[in-house]
Parts: sequence; C-alpha cells; structure tokens
Amino acid sequence: VTWNVANTDISPVNCSGVNILLSRDGGYTYPVTLLTNTPNDGTEAVVIPKNPLNVVTTARIKVACANNIFFDISNVNFTITAINQLPVVDLNGGAAGIDYATTFTEDGGAVSIVTPDLTVTDADDSSIDKATVTITNLQNGLAESLAASAAGAISSGAISYNPTTGMLTIDPAGTVPLADFQAVLRTVTYHNSSQNPGTTARLVDFMINDGFGSNNPLARSTVSIVRVNDAPSFVKGSDIVAVQNCIACTYPSWATAISPG
Repeated sequence: VTWNVANTDISPVNCSGVNILLSRDGGYTYPVTLLTNTPNDGTEAVVIPKNPLNVVTTARIKVACANNIFFDISNVNFTITAINQLPVVDLNGGAAGIDYATTFTEDGGAVSIVTPDLTVTDADDSSIDKATVTITNLQNGLAESLAASAAGAISSGAISYNPTTGMLTIDPAGTVPLADFQAVLRTVTYHNSSQNPGTTARLVDFMINDGFGSNNPLARSTVSIVRVNDAPSFVKGSDIVAVQNCIACTYPSWATAISPG
C-alpha cells in the first residue's frame, strides 16, 4: 500500500503513525484492520486476510492518522481474488510422507490408526470447521467402528460414527482452533468385533476442511487385519442318563453355547 504523506508527518499535523483499513463494500464500511499505528512513511506491505468470498470486486483501502482525524481513501474500487492454502493432515508426524500403517488383530481390542505425533497445519488459517475419517472399504458392516476422544473446544457430542457409511464425523458448532482438531485426530482408533473379520486391509481416509477447502491429497491410514483361529467351545449341561440300546436318541441339554470357534 502506498500513499502521499504530503508533509502530514511534520508540524502542524504531526501524524507519525497511521492505521491501514480494508473495505469490501466500496468504502461504506472498513471492518478489517490491516495495520495499526504503522509509520507514516508512504508505503507498507500488508497481508489481506482470508474472507468468505472467493472474489471481492469492491475493495478499497483507507489510510487514517492514528492520533488525528485526517484520512485518505483509495479513489477507485479494486478486486481481491482469494487464494486459499489448503490444510494438511500428516498422520505419521515427523516420518516421511503423510500416511500411516498399522495392524488390527482379532479380539485384540481397538488400535490407534495414527501416531501420537499427527499434525494438522494450515498456512493461512488457525481454525478448522470440520473433519471426517472414513473406512473406504468396509468388510464386516456393523462390526467395524472408528472412535475418537473429545479435546479442547470439541465435545463428545460433536463426534459421531455412522456404521452404515463407516464415517467418523467431527463437526463442532462454528470454527474451533486447529490445535483442538489435531488433539482429537490423534486419538482416532479402529475396532472390529467380528469373530471372522475379512482380512483385506482397511483403507481409512482423513479429511479436514477449513471452511474454504479440504486437504488434497487426503491422508490415509492402512489397517492390516489379522484373523485368529478360535478353538471350538461349549458350556457343559447337566448330567444325563442314556437309554440303553437307543438307536436315535436326543439329549438337548448336554451342552449349551456351542461355538465352532
């Protein structure tokens, strides 16, 4: 931003510092402060903040004396075209790449599908709107599940899992700090209650959205499945008395809860 100082930095005006403001409605309002009390030297570099509109065609700049009533406004509207820096999810923290791989063993309990060092970054935003974690190739239907723990401004009520789609959704009201999403995503686990789980590796995709765009590419956790051969079992019933010389006799109470393993 450049402006004509026109000797306003010396007596009698003595305006040593200026505020630089941005209007998106042709100069009717100036809700965005770009710089405060910056030196009144005629030029300053400014950073235009992200806004809900992809393109603003009626932008103007106001340069106002920080300690006086004088100001100047750019003569014509100019256009701002937004370039959004997409957020990034890195499931393995400091390791190479952004993906992660782990193993789930039948009857072994839920497993973490990210490292404790998972990171969420965004070059031009400090908050996130929403995140989803999706099992893209469900094999055992309702037996499979994803879960995560609440953290910071994200309550347990903002975290839900849909067993039909295999999607875990983290969707708090409004935007919350990026660090809170990072903390929640670090707790994501996979579980499968099936006694005969499909052994195809599950591909679990992580998506986050900052209100302007989603991470691309998606980060993926690959979960290998280890099936365990369970021994057959039953619960012994009450003692019975067999009938001598019986050709085809039925004794239904000799055992219950019979399982092939």
